[in-house]
Amino acid sequence: MNKSNDYYSVPEPADLIEDPPMIGTNAPDTTCRGWKVERKNGEDTEIFVFSDTKEPAFGESTRPCKTCGKNPVPMMLTNYSTGVKELKVIDHCIAKEIEALDKGGIRIMASCCGHQLHDGWITVINGRRLIVRKDENND
Repeated sequence: MNKSNDYYSVPEPADLIEDPPMIGTNAPDTTCRGWKVERKNGEDTEIFVFSDTKEPAFGESTRPCKTCGKNPVPMMLTNYSTGVKELKVIDHCIAKEIEALDKGGIRIMASCCGHQLHDGWITVINGRRLIVRKDENND
């Protein structure tokens, strides 16, 4: 059972899910910031490019969100495995939450705001996933 308020819910252990299916798969709905992506040159690789421009996706891509048009926010965050600060690019609408978690010593493995298409998520180092509920008012 999830504990939730208007915006966030913290999944109970039984509710935890694996890493997001859009990353590292050939799923037809693989996206980055709401834009369709594909494996580079169709190879069996972890390198993804935007389907329309063939520019690198994920990582330090600064392509804006397809839904809201806002640019991602560059941040110095603690690497979840090394503990060293490094530059990451975070979806604009969850940047404050990511910054607060990092400042609080919670290491983040991955995140996505959901781009108003679905609930967003923040995966932290212990494998737990915080769900960022979709804002029905587009605020």
